[in-house]
Amino acid sequence: MDIAELCKRGDYNQPNARYPQTKSERIVDELLCLTLHDSTVELDPALDEMLSILSSLDKGVDKPKDWQALFAIADEIKTRKTNQ
Repeated sequence: MDIAELCKRGDYNQPNARYPQTKSERIVDELLCLTLHDSTVELDPALDEMLSILSSLDKGVDKPKDWQALFAIADEIKTRKTNQ
């Protein structure tokens, strides 16, 4: 998905509208649930920062800079894991 697609928000002006509606909202919701259930997240600065960004995106996925920062952290973690 490109950044423009990730930034699409659901339409919550309709009665009985439920979160999450869009694919990106579902991604944020799932990642946030996973990180909140991991007690070791706060021990890793990168994961702690990721949690902070996910919390921001949970309030609205229409933040391209947050998505870019999230991808940068994911790359950092991936590189770190590869070098271990």
